[in-house]
Amino acid sequence: MQQRLSYVDGLRAIAVLAVVVEHVGSYLFRANSVPGQITRSGMHGVDLFFVISGFCLSYPVIARMHECGSALFEAVKYCARRTIRILPPYYLAICILALGYAATGSALTWADILRQFLLLDGGPAGHTLNPSFWTLPIEFRWYAAFPFLLALWVKAPRAFFLLAGLLVLSAATKLASDDVLILPAFMLGIAAAALFVRGTNCTAIALAAAAVFAVIGALRTAANWQYCIHPAWQAAAFCFAAGCGSSRALRSVLSAPPLTWIGTASYSIYLIHYPLVNYLVHRGVNAAIAGVVAIAAGAVFWRIAERPFTADSQIRRTLLDAAERILSRTFAFLQMPRSFVLAGPLHPEPAAAVSVAARSASDAARAVLAESHG
Repeated sequence: MQQRLSYVDGLRAIAVLAVVVEHVGSYLFRANSVPGQITRSGMHGVDLFFVISGFCLSYPVIARMHECGSALFEAVKYCARRTIRILPPYYLAICILALGYAATGSALTWADILRQFLLLDGGPAGHTLNPSFWTLPIEFRWYAAFPFLLALWVKAPRAFFLLAGLLVLSAATKLASDDVLILPAFMLGIAAAALFVRGTNCTAIALAAAAVFAVIGALRTAANWQYCIHPAWQAAAFCFAAGCGSSRALRSVLSAPPLTWIGTASYSIYLIHYPLVNYLVHRGVNAAIAGVVAIAAGAVFWRIAERPFTADSQIRRTLLDAAERILSRTFAFLQMPRSFVLAGPLHPEPAAAVSVAARSASDAARAVLAESHG
């Protein structure tokens, strides 16, 4: 099993650059112009981020199962690692932005800041330090559900896809929420990891499907669906990730140093780029230049605020040990197992998995389109 997949960093770079382009484009182009519509589609880099997240969390376990027939999922270690990986840079970004807003006399209150520290969604006033922060509480909530989703994928892949399809269709019901609408992208990341582990050769069909789904999604972007979350964009992100993963040539391109460098710092860039672009533009800096500056600042932020918690450093080991002790006691109190073994058929034949996923997303997209025009 490969410990680190460089091409996944390239995918992360594409995702974060798409989001930066969307925010920069909002200052450069009118929303209803063709360039404005094109750059606005960059918001769907978030969909690719969620697919990548599901991929990266499930890949080590699925790879071990493929090699050995079973794998031990260590729930305590998983929770500790996710906590130390995500929260320290996020909290430092909150502190820096809070100081910046305080210096400029922002209307944000301490209650708004505390709400974001606790990974709660925006309050009644909708005040946030960074509009991009809306994805963090959702991601963290689905981290908690990930072990159950992974177990479902291993034990009952057909039920897994059925659940994903039902979640998509929930957009037309009262069950709809950001969490529910985004979850299919997270789940499709698990499917993409399984396809990669099996070495499925699906580049041509996957990339063609990605293009078709992107066109469907682009036609709906202007309709201003809730945060423009749309199953077609999620399917496009999945197909793109799966297609790139099955092509040696594309993996090589995505593993190019400039892309992997940006991808490695993508979380930090995501955390701080929007407020910095906004600040610079309102002080007369060209938006495109502001975007480049924000990416560079994100790389600096990565080195200071994120790198110590991802490298094998003493501070990371200390925090992980502390987190694992606390979580071990918490799991024991809740009578939850610290770990469990996953074994069984991973999924149906790879080609069938792509076909089922594509068909499910396509049918759901048509259903949502029909509902919106009904």
